[in-house]
Amino acid sequence: TRKPAYDTKKLEKADSKLKEKSEKRDQANEVAKNQPHTVVLDGPSVNQQVSKALKQASQLSSAMDELGLEVLVSTKYTDVILENFDISYGSKTLLKDASVTMVSGRRYGFIGRNGLGKTTLLKAISKKQLKIPDGISVLLVEQEVIGDDTLALDSVLAADKRRTKLLQIVNTLSASKTDADSKSNEADILNKAYVELNNMESDKAPAKASKILNGLGFTSGMQNMKTREFSGGWRMRIALARALFCKPHL
Repeated sequence: TRKPAYDTKKLEKADSKLKEKSEKRDQANEVAKNQPHTVVLDGPSVNQQVSKALKQASQLSSAMDELGLEVLVSTKYTDVILENFDISYGSKTLLKDASVTMVSGRRYGFIGRNGLGKTTLLKAISKKQLKIPDGISVLLVEQEVIGDDTLALDSVLAADKRRTKLLQIVNTLSASKTDADSKSNEADILNKAYVELNNMESDKAPAKASKILNGLGFTSGMQNMKTREFSGGWRMRIALARALFCKPHL
């Protein structure tokens, strides 16, 4: 009989180590959940001391969000300042008492060997687990978009969260059936949403997204294909198209 090309004992040992690491990570996350001012990500945990001004701005944004108005508020902030934050993965501390300042209009890069926390920090920023002034749009260009039933063109359009939310407000309020007083308030919100959509030339967005995809090699037929129908390489191009389309602040 032919011997297998792999060592079963080594595989079992490797599986045992992976299981042990996973259990330790879960235990660390449970501990982190019980700590004040700590946010648990998909594995690592983030702790940050937030300034009073930024806390107040965040609270105001949350209140506006409950009313569906957050996208109608423009930001006065242009720079991103992250102060006094820690990032750990289980019992391993990746970053301690770290601070990052990014000035508007400049380009930055994180340099360091593997395992220092560069990607983890980027994910924490993109998910806004680290406090960033509301109104600053953030997009992390993943290696590829998730393969699902979303059409390639719709995936690119959805990257502009501001436009997407405004359209949701318009659709919701247009179909709303409320009393006269509520109708008056809703009419004001609806008018602001329409003005915002008009200012950003929302009606031209599909053509703009289509042009970007076309420049990356997508034919008209491919743009109407589901993202799960594409290979990883093509889904990576969709991820790039999303960034080119929405032009986020960060």
